[in-house]
Amino acid sequence: MTHLWERIESARAYLIERKFAAAAYASTLYFIEILILMFSLVFLYGKAVAAAVGISLSAALAYHTIQLYFMKKRHRVLHCFLIDLHAAFAAAYLAAAVIRGASGEGAIIAARCVILAVELPVLLLLTQGERHGGRVSGAP
Repeated sequence: MTHLWERIESARAYLIERKFAAAAYASTLYFIEILILMFSLVFLYGKAVAAAVGISLSAALAYHTIQLYFMKKRHRVLHCFLIDLHAAFAAAYLAAAVIRGASGEGAIIAARCVILAVELPVLLLLTQGERHGGRVSGAP
């Protein structure tokens, strides 16, 4: 049992050390949300609007993911904000789908469950303070 805990602690330390890379890889899941949005926009506004929104959001997400991978503090804060917004939206969407007995939305529900299950631990990783000389970084 001790060996298992050592491996778990080793994996935890590895993730904390590389939390920006983990967050960058997890942020690529938001491309699925962009696709879902594009499908909705095609029916509401047409192909041109859906393509324009999809291209612009994909470019912005790609830039954000690259900057997050390179440990930019501004993008860490932005990503925490995005996770906060998306987690609230996804949780509300999933609750509404359960209440109304959504049928035919299986892929969307599954995608949002996976994204939610990945982004919440990433939020915990990104908001963990690092200790420097007895102080937590970011503390006044």
